[in-house]
Amino acid sequence: MGQSEGANIFDAEGMLERLGGDRELAVMVLNTFLDDCPKRIRDFRAQIDSGDLKSAERSVHSVKGASANISAEGLRECAAGLETAVKSGDTGALNGGIGDLEQKFLELELELRRWIAA
Repeated sequence: MGQSEGANIFDAEGMLERLGGDRELAVMVLNTFLDDCPKRIRDFRAQIDSGDLKSAERSVHSVKGASANISAEGLRECAAGLETAVKSGDTGALNGGIGDLEQKFLELELELRRWIAA
């Protein structure tokens, strides 16, 4: 994986900079993210499937914000696009984008677990 692709998945330096270089705190934040984000994504899928767009917007907004907090730009961008799709009622983009969101999370999860273990 190239430097820019890895940085797009997770910018460890950017996150550490925002946390004052505190790696222990970063690990705690990442573990919380890894525990919470899959639930938010599952909720988002269920809310889209049931037509609850208001709740879906909140869920994907949470994914977007959490991703930004940990410097996961790829997941943040995907969630931002889905948030826009929810707001506009673009069900085509939503149906295709949920799988992308789930895939980006899986890629991020691998990267985060590697970084935590290092």
